[in-house]
Amino acid sequence: MAPIVAGQTPTHLIVVLNPGSFWSFTVNSSNPNGTAYMWPVGSTAKINLVNNDVTPAFSVTWAGAITGSQIVFTATATQCDAVPDGSMCELYTDASGNGTQPMLQMSGRVVRRS
Repeated sequence: MAPIVAGQTPTHLIVVLNPGSFWSFTVNSSNPNGTAYMWPVGSTAKINLVNNDVTPAFSVTWAGAITGSQIVFTATATQCDAVPDGSMCELYTDASGNGTQPMLQMSGRVVRRS
């Protein structure tokens, strides 16, 4: 599980994908004082995966499921196998529930194992 602390600068994210395998990632959210941050109803989370170095360019968004202070992301083996090695990944949250600009929480790269 990875932590997100409300109000902090984005942290590093590495998405490791194995051929033919599904992927699951759980984020625990907290306030700066360490208590659990309970996401308001209507909050959303997503991971954008982008790679402009391949032809054609690759771009996909995986939505997260929010329950209380946890965000869970899952992707099927088919979805994972489509993601090129080295793709940029960015995890965004939007606690406003009203469609305002999402907040970047984590960013990094995809690493594919063979």
